Amino acid sequence: MTRTPLAGRLLRRPAAMPVRRIAALSLSAGLALGAAGIAPAAASTAPAVIANGNSVNIAVQGPGNSLKFYWARNGTSTWHAETVAGANSTYSAPSINVDGNDVNITALGPHHKLRFYWAVNGTSTWHAETVAGANSTYSAPSMDVDGNSVNITALGPHHKLRFYWAVNGTATWHAETVAGNGSTYSTPSMNVDGNDVNIAALGPHHKLRFYWAVNGTATWHAETVAGANSTYSAPSMDVDGNSVNITALGPHHKLRFYWAVNGTATWHAETVAGNGSAYSTPSMNVDGNDVNITVTGSRNRLRFYWAVNGTATWHAETVAGNRSTYSAPSMTVNQNSVNITSVGAQNRLKFYWAVNGTATWHAETVAGRGSVR
Repeated sequence: MTRTPLAGRLLRRPAAMPVRRIAALSLSAGLALGAAGIAPAAASTAPAVIANGNSVNIAVQGPGNSLKFYWARNGTSTWHAETVAGANSTYSAPSINVDGNDVNITALGPHHKLRFYWAVNGTSTWHAETVAGANSTYSAPSMDVDGNSVNITALGPHHKLRFYWAVNGTATWHAETVAGNGSTYSTPSMNVDGNDVNIAALGPHHKLRFYWAVNGTATWHAETVAGANSTYSAPSMDVDGNSVNITALGPHHKLRFYWAVNGTATWHAETVAGNGSAYSTPSMNVDGNDVNITVTGSRNRLRFYWAVNGTATWHAETVAGNRSTYSAPSMTVNQNSVNITSVGAQNRLKFYWAVNGTATWHAETVAGRGSVR
């Protein structure tokens, strides 16, 4: 994992037609947990992880509502720590993304502001911007980048769904309303493909909703992925060349998966794991051959599920055992491995990785006791 200096700053904005098949803070309202000893005992703010060329980068809400950043070179277990923003700067789980030149992080700031931070790859100088001002933001944000812009979505006032974008290299943020009052009840999840910006979120009556806009336009199209009483967490979404893929917690703590072929509005539903299997917002990532999902399971275990693309046979693995996991996890993949981060016991920041195609998970401590809020 190497963090190599590159140059310049890149951000981007949406460009035409959704391409769909072949990962946040949790709900505005807490999840209804099951029996003591089965449901997770406590919850911390979830970290966010991204693969960055030769390194893995993690962002997390730190002690005193600070924003912390950690990176390690691929193939090493030496984690380097940076403070992105100091005490009383951060009030949600962050979202992290990288482009060719920069690491980009967004999070909820004080007074319900939406904040954005970036640093040139290979430096530790973090630049701060206000994406949206006081009383604009009421959830953790979700972010994705394309070649020309940085794109962010978050819950706005009155349960609106809001979208913000800035052209790479500028600090001028443009705001759009994706869906109006009473439309959104969770942290959203966003992904950008070559033609579209795609957003998924929990809607009213525990529906799962999906929105897309052709890149470069502000016309948002709405779809219902799953109907009333289907969804009980924030979703996680990823896209591949042929489809959009979404996962979320279903009723009775099931783990559910939905996919639609790009350019269609026909959503297909699968059960990844049954009743009593999932107790957090899941995180999902797609590589060339597989769909990968991770979630906090019963008894604070960290669980991983995968299916070969185009099949509905889900394989289950335990990444870390009982009393190991106290937040929703975040996952990223690179060519060689699957990488997961979550909060461990006593508010430690933990990292797990497995070589692609194996079920041997390796554990590392990124930061010690009390490092995560």
